[in-house]
Amino acid sequence: MYPVITSWSLFYAVHSLLLLPKVQASLLPFFSGKPRYYRLFYNFVSLLLLSLAFLILWRFPGEGLWTNKLWLRLLGIGGVGFGMWLGKRAFRSYNLPVFLGLREEVQMPLSVEGMNRFIRHPLYTASLLIFWSALLLVPTTSFLAVCLITSAYVA
Repeated sequence: MYPVITSWSLFYAVHSLLLLPKVQASLLPFFSGKPRYYRLFYNFVSLLLLSLAFLILWRFPGEGLWTNKLWLRLLGIGGVGFGMWLGKRAFRSYNLPVFLGLREEVQMPLSVEGMNRFIRHPLYTASLLIFWSALLLVPTTSFLAVCLITSAYVA
């Protein structure tokens, strides 16, 4: 289980580190001073580390926590589906090309539209719902560790 804990901790640590203003300022010259290119780099590194973390999770599934009953699987599927719906709705409040680094970022005020009226960070909420619901589908010690690490990161 240690490779799982290490890979997910590394993903979240690098994810946060690359968002620090001092780190961004020190790396920006490597991207011709363009925040858009830095954002593309940030997304590439995040996607690479997240893919690696999921690969390691798949490789080291851990011990089973309980026998999966039909009602738990259905609850898990429903929770994952609702989390995905919530995440999709949340993205309506974001400028997706800017979010991905495909367009220059424009300084925007704090959004209190859409899902942000009810939840400060709906993408985090959707992610937590998806992870904890997926635990009902994949009830293993390693996946529980991922859920706990993700919750600690988001909190």
